[in-house]
Amino acid sequence: MALYQMETTGISLHQALDILKRETSEISVNISRMQSYIAKGYAVSDSGFKTKLFSTLDKESIHAGESSGHLAMVYKLLASHYADKARYQKQIKSKLHLPVIMLLLMIFIQPLPDLVLGAITGLDYLQLTLGTILQLILVIYIVLKGNDILRKVGLGKALDRLQLSLPILSSWILTRQINNFFTYLGLLLASGSSLSAALPIAIDTINNRVLRTKFKPIIQSIHQGNSLAESLTLIPEIKETIRQQVVIGEQSGRLDQSIQHLSSLQHEAIVAQNEFIADWIPRIIYGFIVVVIAYSIITTGNISSIQ
Repeated sequence: MALYQMETTGISLHQALDILKRETSEISVNISRMQSYIAKGYAVSDSGFKTKLFSTLDKESIHAGESSGHLAMVYKLLASHYADKARYQKQIKSKLHLPVIMLLLMIFIQPLPDLVLGAITGLDYLQLTLGTILQLILVIYIVLKGNDILRKVGLGKALDRLQLSLPILSSWILTRQINNFFTYLGLLLASGSSLSAALPIAIDTINNRVLRTKFKPIIQSIHQGNSLAESLTLIPEIKETIRQQVVIGEQSGRLDQSIQHLSSLQHEAIVAQNEFIADWIPRIIYGFIVVVIAYSIITTGNISSIQ
């Protein structure tokens, strides 16, 4: 958003980057490298990409904005996109603070009476507390990175198929990844990219490779002269209501606006689901704490009984 504000107020790019460098010390080195690339004659989009400040999508969007003269609008669209992501992540983190603290307190307090009474040694206490924390960290890491781990060992495609075959999870994944596709496609079109140039980039943002493969034929369909609405009929996962919105956009000559409107409507539903998940994650942790304490009391009164 800072780049958008600076672009619209007439501040030079060099001054804007100097200000950002002072305000964001963690990426100041990257910004300095970006400035050096710009000084050598590289475009902003290429400079940011080379210094890992921009993703491929950022690069293509900003490049289109530079070519079309709509750079400020591109900055604004990208800023809004990343602000939504950051807001959701912040919401999750803020709601996790208290339950995580309670979980840690439970882990350290449960075996404390046995330590005081001499039923366990100091080493046992460390194993029960720090050992449990390390196990939880390992479980969380596997949950968060399991997708990447499976892909590295060659099981990524099997995982992608599984994701699309599970009743509830498949609907959740399809909704988000199809909406991501339209969000990025609308962003690229609004930036000034042509449909044929924007489609491959938008399709590559689909993480599930099985679903991504299903989208590939529309690229060839567009090259053959078919409209986007006609090409989308090749993808069974695209609902007819979505396709009709694309038809309206093409007929009105405002395809980018129609796609952005479509993705924003779907985004509202996704945000509601995200808020629901954000509300339930702390409750699940609280429930886990209650179950562990209850189980410990019913059995030996020691958290070690569940390990």
